[in-house]
Amino acid sequence: MSLRLWQRIYLTVFILVSVILAIFSILWQRNSFRIMLESEQNTAISEHSYIINTIQNAVLTEQLRQGKLTVTTGDIRTLVSLTLQEQITQDCALFLGSVIYAYNHEETLEQKKQFSEIDNSNYALHTVLDGDRYLCYVTSRFSVQDSSFVLVSVRDLSSLYTLSQTSNWQLLFLYTAGASIMAIVLFISLRSLLKPLQKLNTGITAIAEGNYSMRLPQTRKDELGVITDNINRMAAAIETNVRELKQVADDRQKFIDNLSHEMKTPLTSILGYADLLTIVEDIDPVTRTEYAKVILSESKRLRTLSDKLMELITVGQITSQEMRMLPIEPLIDEVALSVRPMLTQQNQHLIINVQPFFLYADKTLLQSMLYNLIDNARKASPSEGKILLQALIRDGRPILTVTDYGIGIPPEDLEQITKPFYMVDKSRSRQAGGSGLGLALCQEIAALHHAELKIQSELGKGTEVSVIFPSENETTERSISNETG
Repeated sequence: MSLRLWQRIYLTVFILVSVILAIFSILWQRNSFRIMLESEQNTAISEHSYIINTIQNAVLTEQLRQGKLTVTTGDIRTLVSLTLQEQITQDCALFLGSVIYAYNHEETLEQKKQFSEIDNSNYALHTVLDGDRYLCYVTSRFSVQDSSFVLVSVRDLSSLYTLSQTSNWQLLFLYTAGASIMAIVLFISLRSLLKPLQKLNTGITAIAEGNYSMRLPQTRKDELGVITDNINRMAAAIETNVRELKQVADDRQKFIDNLSHEMKTPLTSILGYADLLTIVEDIDPVTRTEYAKVILSESKRLRTLSDKLMELITVGQITSQEMRMLPIEPLIDEVALSVRPMLTQQNQHLIINVQPFFLYADKTLLQSMLYNLIDNARKASPSEGKILLQALIRDGRPILTVTDYGIGIPPEDLEQITKPFYMVDKSRSRQAGGSGLGLALCQEIAALHHAELKIQSELGKGTEVSVIFPSENETTERSISNETG
């Protein structure tokens, strides 16, 4: 079973702090005991030195009393024994060689013999456990007259070890109590600190389940506040993307439905009249010609629909390598020449107003866009009407404008007019050979050139379609970037 995040943090911090405190406590206790033990051992050495000085002073006093430079061995033995018995309270014994010379306590005499061997004049310390007592034996060598003696003194350190054990138990109690308090405080602190994470988890779970409108409350300024802000931004981005994807899916489905409908109508007519021509044998020439014209008209309509659709699909595949700096005047002249036969059929007139400038564009796509805009203007204009084609510089930005003075577009249709297959008057558009793809194609071409397609219209007065390109500086920078890239 895996632990939750707060549980892992809790156990990790608790164990880490507990181990550090335990190590610190043990080291502190050992250091304290070492200092006290050294102090007791120094005291034992001081007492040991005091005994030696007392014995040497007693012998010296006896020499002065007798007025001699030396006293007899017997006098020394008697003097030392009296000194140890009467003046020294510390447990000690004096050895001459390996033979005991004098002592004041008999109970530790055997242990003193064990520590009476010493080869130098330094102090030798030995701490041993004798029953339930800890005894410190101090051994050193000194001289009295011409004799070399060894003194072994004993200091009881039991109280020190008892105090150390008591301190250990007290430290263990304090450590246990401190660890318990730390566990409670750490638990409360972690639950309080990680409580915002639970709210984050609840919000993230809701977002993961599809509630992209969910937003987490932003009340903090720390790292959690930054995470909350990023989660809200992520949810907003996901919500926007989902909405856009849904819109794309809806538009695609509508596109397919419209395409099916647009293709079904002429196909039905073609199949119907072709079937009549096949079944009916005695059709008079006039009727046969009429049926053939319908088939021809609907076939042309299908071909136009297919061409427009193919052009709309492939326009996005044009790469920036096909963009060039083009002079606008020759391009406008070529477009005017290509649309002249189409306009002549209805006695319509194309008026051209061009300022000379260069435009960073794809020539074929730009001509196609202008052709479609002029074709739409032709369909909306009356016979013998006028269409104005302009290429101007306004506020440093190149603008291509196609203006007609025809029927106009209702305001409620202006936002929908660039969608594929959208027609303001479907019956009239079909009669004029329209498919509803012209402005959609123009919109795609404008977007490819980083331009803005702007449509202004008023019912009964006409429509103006403007393609506003980036400024000359932006165009130059993009041109250089594409050529170097």
